[in-house]
Amino acid sequence: MRLFSSSPLSSRQIAWHIKTLAEGRKKFILTRGLGWGLFCFVITTIHQWHNKFGWTLPPPHEIGFSLLVGLPIWLAGGYWFGAWMWKRHFPADNQPQRSL
Repeated sequence: MRLFSSSPLSSRQIAWHIKTLAEGRKKFILTRGLGWGLFCFVITTIHQWHNKFGWTLPPPHEIGFSLLVGLPIWLAGGYWFGAWMWKRHFPADNQPQRSL
């Protein structure tokens, strides 16, 4: 039983890698990373507001504070997550090519 070795990629996974590499790093980070950050911002904000105010709309200053402080933090975290995932999925693309 091989616990720590990866299995070979399927043809579907290879096609995904080729397509994603062709689209580029910027699109990958925007869709995966910032999408993750935005999703986490929405979920945590709704959870915090529900704990504080129940199912009533929070006051405007609370909404503004969440948007001004929480959103940039989660988007920065999402960018970092997307860049980390890019390096994890495409390690050969990030290393300089050696010529013989």
